[in-house]
Amino acid sequence: MQLEANFLKKQLDTAEATEAAIHKNYYDRLSETVEKIRAMEAEQVGELDIHCVFLAGLMYIMRVAEALTLPLPHNSPLMVPTRVPPESVAESLANELQDFDSPGIEQHCPVRGEKPGVTYNQLDDDHIPQCPNQPPRTLDPRSIPIASRPYFQGGANDFIKRAGGIKRHLYVDLRSLSIVEDPTHVPAAFLCHFTELYGSLEPFIFPGCLAPVYNWPLDVPETKAINYKERVEELRIARREAKSVYLSTTRALTKSQIAECLCPHITLHKRIADGSPQLSPIKVDRIYFWSRLHPNWNPLLKPIEATFLCGANYAYYGTGQVDKAEELERLLCTPHFDDWEVRELVSMGALDSEFRESEALIYFQGLDDEHWEFHANEEAFRNAATSILDVMDDMENAKDSGKAGETDRGNDAILVCDPCDRTDCAGFPRDAI
Repeated sequence: MQLEANFLKKQLDTAEATEAAIHKNYYDRLSETVEKIRAMEAEQVGELDIHCVFLAGLMYIMRVAEALTLPLPHNSPLMVPTRVPPESVAESLANELQDFDSPGIEQHCPVRGEKPGVTYNQLDDDHIPQCPNQPPRTLDPRSIPIASRPYFQGGANDFIKRAGGIKRHLYVDLRSLSIVEDPTHVPAAFLCHFTELYGSLEPFIFPGCLAPVYNWPLDVPETKAINYKERVEELRIARREAKSVYLSTTRALTKSQIAECLCPHITLHKRIADGSPQLSPIKVDRIYFWSRLHPNWNPLLKPIEATFLCGANYAYYGTGQVDKAEELERLLCTPHFDDWEVRELVSMGALDSEFRESEALIYFQGLDDEHWEFHANEEAFRNAATSILDVMDDMENAKDSGKAGETDRGNDAILVCDPCDRTDCAGFPRDAI
């Protein structure tokens, strides 16, 4: 305070008259306060006791709460015990056991190998679930918040898919839309190269040449996440990069190319009959066609986005922009871990913004809790499934043996009781046997 007073005094000496008048009053009050502090005795200088401040605040809160609390109704139960206090510990324990209301627990089933009083959704503190694909656990993972729960990579969509391919190359006369064996007699302006497909796309014929793209997935990028929070952030950044490539592609194409890529159908051709050279145009769903001709291994792209990029890939190859086409192909052929989960999160939009990461964490928590729930009750589930299969087998065997016995008895009855060969001895038509 003294330093501030000295500084104000220097400012008053150099300030103008109007500013000096404003600060003069503050300087006088500050100087007066400094003089009063200097005049105080030693025992009067110090801080308030923190316990006294806490007690005063607590008393204030109690008064406010009491003022805001509604009065009890006239028919409210008494707030004093109605039972005579117990005279011993044993009597007190007996009273507690008598008043205890046990929750409804399903009866245990010895066939399923369950312990008495243990349900599927009840945490067993004595048994910590273990996964054979992960390190041993000393703590139940379900008790750890999902953001801090250890993350272990899941399955990736990195397997080779059965896609359509090239069966043969054809020359087509566009005037009659027919296949020609000898293209030398057709003018070049009316001659076009078509591609006959096989596999899941047979008997479609593509009007042009297929792009030289990958028929297999690339390597799965390594993840550096050690918990689910880092994994969600990693996926959000990867989704943002994939979306930026998609948006930059929409800005690079012309309006006609964009309209072609966004068209819901693509025009292919088919033979009007087996072995016929005459072709007929046919419209096929664009997403269906591109997903079977050039599969999308990247779960960070929506089906409509992947279909658009496939069409843009052909547009780039058609205009000679091979570098851009290869960039799109690398994006489409890059798989990621947790393929199914990532596709679900992308469809939910949970990876489009950092403000929606909580939705992704909740989704992962549900899946991970279900995973550990299975391992916690793995033996019970296995025994239950085995017992169900045994019961079904017994029912099938009993049904088969019952049919055989009824048939034998029916035949005997027919031979003995029904000379007309129309009913059995019980009076039922023979056709019902």
